[in-house]
Amino acid sequence: MVAGLFPFKKNSRGILNSLNYCTELLQDNSNLLLLFPQGRIESLNSPSIHFEKGLDYILKHTSHPFQMIFNINLIDFFSNRKPDLFVYTSAYDHRTRALPEIEIAFNRFFHHCKKQQENICR
Repeated sequence: MVAGLFPFKKNSRGILNSLNYCTELLQDNSNLLLLFPQGRIESLNSPSIHFEKGLDYILKHTSHPFQMIFNINLIDFFSNRKPDLFVYTSAYDHRTRALPEIEIAFNRFFHHCKKQQENICR
C-alpha cells in the first residue's frame, strides 16, 4: 500500500491538476481518496457543512463507479485530560452524483452523529 498527500490551493491554476489527479485515482478500485469536501477543516460546532465545488468537479469527471463513505470524527474530553475520539462512518448510496443531494445527505449524517455523541455524553 502506498499513501501520499497532495495540495489544493483554492483559486489557483494548479487546482485543476489536483482535481484531475483525483479523478485519475478513482479509476482504480484499489485506491482510496480522502478529502475535505468543504475545502478546509471545520469546527464540529458548525451547524452544517457546506461543500466547495471541487467534489462536484470530481463527480462530473469520473465515470468509473466508486464507493463513497462519509466520515465524522468527534472528540470529547469528558472529565479526562486526554480526549476520546469517536469515529462515525456511513456508506453513501449515491444513486445520483448531484452535489446538493450529497451535501444534504452528509449533513443529515453529521447531525445524526452529533445527536449520538450527545447521548453518549449524558
